Amino acid sequence: MRNKWKKKRLLSILVAAVMIIGLFPNTAFANTEKTAANESDLTQAISEASDQTTIKLTDSFTLNDTITIADGKNIILDLNGKQISTPKQITVNGKLTIKDSGTNGKIDGSVGSMIVLNSTGTLNLQSGVIQTTKYGTIKTGKGSTFNMSGGSVIGDGAIYASNGTINITAGKVGLTDGSTKKSINNTSATITIGTSGGTSKEDPWIDGLAIGANKTASLYSGYITSTSGTFAVGTIFNCVFGSDISNSLPAGKMCVKENDVFVVQELTEESDAAAKIGDTLYSSTTVAAKALTEEQTLVLLKDVTVNTSSAAITISVPNTKLDLNGHNVTNTHEQGTGILMKTNYNTKKDVVANVQNSGSEQSTVKAAIPLSFSSGDSHYAMNINMSGDIALESSTGQNIKLGTAAQLVYSESAAAAVGN
Repeated sequence: MRNKWKKKRLLSILVAAVMIIGLFPNTAFANTEKTAANESDLTQAISEASDQTTIKLTDSFTLNDTITIADGKNIILDLNGKQISTPKQITVNGKLTIKDSGTNGKIDGSVGSMIVLNSTGTLNLQSGVIQTTKYGTIKTGKGSTFNMSGGSVIGDGAIYASNGTINITAGKVGLTDGSTKKSINNTSATITIGTSGGTSKEDPWIDGLAIGANKTASLYSGYITSTSGTFAVGTIFNCVFGSDISNSLPAGKMCVKENDVFVVQELTEESDAAAKIGDTLYSSTTVAAKALTEEQTLVLLKDVTVNTSSAAITISVPNTKLDLNGHNVTNTHEQGTGILMKTNYNTKKDVVANVQNSGSEQSTVKAAIPLSFSSGDSHYAMNINMSGDIALESSTGQNIKLGTAAQLVYSESAAAAVGN
């Protein structure tokens, strides 16, 4: 009897709850639908939006003034196969979702940082094309979020990742014709490309990622044509690449070609490494040189051959040692340097630069200027020590360039190198 009474009471409570909920508008899921045939319609619809509002374009038009999605606004812009041309910026402080229920829907700009996401701003791109002829189709600020699950972002540098969070699970991030930049240019953003556990090697498609200096990223799936900068330890490398990205990899990683793409693998054998510092292996001498700290030795494990107007190997840390280890350094550029060792102005002390060959075979440094040394401050000396069998071959007749406060310490190796 008591159980029957309890069941009736519970049923009564549930019925009452349903009736009470029915008395209130369903604001949590409300969606207002409006249309826009011109700029005035669009700005008015945005201004009047008090809940989630879908604005569907019914014609193409040009923006003659800036647009702002205020904090608290939740706008869904349906391009509906139409085009918005804009020489003005769109600022997002609230939430903006862009989709295209038609075909060929586009926001086409001629202004840099076309869509700016501020600290409270979120942009979701589901479909459609967002592009500008300038740098930064989208600029993400601190605290902002850009989610891309489809569509295309195109620009002369499509995404300026100044800060914030960027999640790209599908779609294309590309460059305007003739651009020499990367499509994503990172400063301090948290970047995720692809989906955890994803297996696609084509989607999302990224036309270049400039990751910045020693930055992490989660690259779960998809295709990235090229990279610049250096990834930090902890980066996830499960996507594929269109080129060898060894010069962007941290210690313990290497890039190998599999069929027509490049993949990142663990680097565990010296035979696969380009250089080492202590027991730490690097697939790139350039990255290893940047990782050097004072009193450490960079040991070459392979020959270095480049064609650059700068140096094949640049070391900017004081009191370090470069061990050629029986390997050669070649820079084929007519104005290139082989090895450059320098310090900056803030070093504020006398320093020592060491170049040695501990290997059993002669090491040759070949360039317009094989060796170049310079102290960053004329008040502090750079003393250069050379040891081992080292040959210098210069295409200009200058084997060693001694810059500010640099002086070569006499040794048989130094005398032989200068006399080559």
